[in-house]
Amino acid sequence: MSAIALPQYTLAVEKSRVAEALTNAASLQKAIDVWLLENGYPTSDANFLGNNTNASGQLVVNLESGMDCNANSGEACAGKNFSYTAACSILTCYIQINRISSTPYYIAWVKQNDTWSGDECNYTDESPIGEKICKMLEAQGNGFFACKDC
Repeated sequence: MSAIALPQYTLAVEKSRVAEALTNAASLQKAIDVWLLENGYPTSDANFLGNNTNASGQLVVNLESGMDCNANSGEACAGKNFSYTAACSILTCYIQINRISSTPYYIAWVKQNDTWSGDECNYTDESPIGEKICKMLEAQGNGFFACKDC
């Protein structure tokens, strides 16, 4: 009985974590849109999170309390379950959330032609839950495609 119940419970918990991360990604999208309205697209790569090593200007957005924004060489902010990256270059922006766990996966969005859409959801053989999350996002549409080690 527990062999059936535990994996389903684990997947349900992971779905709720992903729902929170998707909400954070939507907040990042809005914050980037505001920044672009105020500043226009940058002429070179601009990272918006982390300790802001390229001085592009951090976004005004509150993702999670207690976030560590010195992670990943200063280009990401790490929360309890995910790390977040947000950046723009000439005419293109992207957001990526990386699952912090022993079975990692990541979800990415891209903004081109002033429109945000899902991009890829990448998982590995070591991440069966990541595979299920990625395939779920792909089935929902919004431009996501699930890929293993892409």
